[in-house]
Amino acid sequence: MLSFGDCLKEDGPAMPKPDEKDAAVLKAYKDWKDKDGNCLSLLRLVTAVDIKNSITEADCDTSKKYLAKLKEKFEPSDKALIGKLLSELSHCKYDEKKTDMAKHIMHMQSLSSKLFKLGLKIEDPILTHFIFEGLPKEFGAFHVSYNATPSVP
Repeated sequence: MLSFGDCLKEDGPAMPKPDEKDAAVLKAYKDWKDKDGNCLSLLRLVTAVDIKNSITEADCDTSKKYLAKLKEKFEPSDKALIGKLLSELSHCKYDEKKTDMAKHIMHMQSLSSKLFKLGLKIEDPILTHFIFEGLPKEFGAFHVSYNATPSVP
């Protein structure tokens, strides 16, 4: 007995040749086609209209293909993830009540590392700038001291 799960996970049997006489092969194909059609109808029924309209029926003649298209629509793109990480990096504020300075800096380095893996390298001076921008005014002297120190090549 076929289930909807079978239709979503597996490709159905190959379409029988026009001269196919084996009743079991014909029945298996018909059963799968019927169950897959019901599954596809159910998926389309429960999909929001604006999403449903963005998926053409020609692209999705099986429930498995339809589900793959739905997944594709909801997978985060690298651009969206880069934007999220950049926003977090640029708005990250140090709060000594929640964490210590080392953890704050490690968190920002981690964000920079994630961006690097996505193809966007944050140079050390820029990361340092973001770290200083996230510090409260009490660290002003530290900022001035850092800026007064000559850079090492």
